[in-house]
Amino acid sequence: DTYITINSISKKEVNINLHKLYNYAKKDSKAKYLLTWLQSNPNPTVNYDLFGSVTGRLATKTGSFPIMNLKNEIKDIVEPKWDCFVEFDFNAAEIRTMISLMGQKQPQEDIHEWNIKNIFKQDISREKAKQKFFAWLYNSEDNSIDSEYYSKQALVEKHYKQGEIWNPFGRRTTCDRFHALNYLLQSTSSDNCLDRVNKIERFLKDRKSYVAFTIHDCVIVDLHRDDRHLIPQIKQIFQDTKLGTFKTSCKIGKDLKNMREFRWN
Repeated sequence: DTYITINSISKKEVNINLHKLYNYAKKDSKAKYLLTWLQSNPNPTVNYDLFGSVTGRLATKTGSFPIMNLKNEIKDIVEPKWDCFVEFDFNAAEIRTMISLMGQKQPQEDIHEWNIKNIFKQDISREKAKQKFFAWLYNSEDNSIDSEYYSKQALVEKHYKQGEIWNPFGRRTTCDRFHALNYLLQSTSSDNCLDRVNKIERFLKDRKSYVAFTIHDCVIVDLHRDDRHLIPQIKQIFQDTKLGTFKTSCKIGKDLKNMREFRWN
């Protein structure tokens, strides 16, 4: 299914605003390099590599338009073919993946705000809560916030077998025990997102709108105005994952840089 999706994406030319890129290239070396690259690749496309990483996260092939590492400052050079881009993005995908793997119900609010109230139980900022959580997650000796929702040891013991991580989607990844948790969360989170992207790709079949890109834990749809009534359905498809209902943001914009929060009334 993912092969079908990325093959479909590879046939869609990326719409580049060359006037904006020319202006950026006057003062930005990466923009200048991209402009030079486009002279040799006048019809740029995004070509994902299905086997570009050990955890299953998509990478782009040599010769692809660099959608995965395009600088935020120049993302407005990428514009939709149709009327607008609509982006659907999981809220804290890897943390929610961990909660699901622990067999717990998904909180339907911002995960960092939920952690403040239910895990840290102290008056700290969202940014501080985020820092504390990831400091715990990537320190194998820190057990300070272990709970029924978060247990690094329990997950490794359950999913690490004979030198391999087995995730719920059937992916087996060879690694040592030190990397086991990281590989489990990354591979499961990636497979969960791609599963949703594939379903959206099938949903939009024979419509003008299409999946333009997938970047990490989000999908970006190039939306034709005739399909605008489908936005709530696409969001529902994306958030209703096989690991539970993941809180999802929806943004809309005329280019990849200037995306604003969208709420359907």
